[in-house]
Formats: sequence, structure tokens, C-alpha cells
Amino acid sequence: AALTPYVPRLLPALHSLLQDQSSSEKRHAALRATWRLLRYTAPPPKGMQGHAGSLSQRSQLLHTLLGTLLHAEARDARLELVRAIGIIGAIAPASHLRLRH
Repeated sequence: AALTPYVPRLLPALHSLLQDQSSSEKRHAALRATWRLLRYTAPPPKGMQGHAGSLSQRSQLLHTLLGTLLHAEARDARLELVRAIGIIGAIAPASHLRLRH
């Protein structure tokens, strides 16, 4: 909960590192950090407002994580990807389409 105010600034930085193709170790570290950040700042069951940054940030991060999942070969990386995707949760398809256009 102490990290919650920093999530909107941390997610874009981690998102950038997840897309960095120069180092698989850097991407894996960013993935672990993203998963832990999302896990420990998870919202209560009701009231998603303010969780994990804006809807736009979550949508972009979800898109990146899903793309990474398609190419991840290491079992531990795939597990962390699935965990992070699960924590982000589903984004309403209409909202996702609106953000993509």
C-alpha cells in the first residue's frame, strides 16, 4: 500500500524496460518488479479506481505482457507473465478498443 502513490510513475518505467531488447536479464528483472508491484498494490475486490495507474497504462502494459508471453521460453518467465496478467485482470473490450484508436 505504501507504493500505491508511485504506481502511475513506476509502471511506465517498468513498461519501457519490458520492451528493451538489449538484455533478457533486464527484461526479466523488470517483469519480476512489475509482477510484485502489481501484486502488492492490488486493489480491494471492489473499487478499481486508482489501481495500477490509468486504464491507458494498464491496457498498454497488458498488450506488452501478452506479446511477451507469446515469445517467452523460460518457464519461470512465463509463470511471472501469467501472474502479472492475472493481477491486471480483464479490461473491458469496449474500453480497450477505445484506447487503441
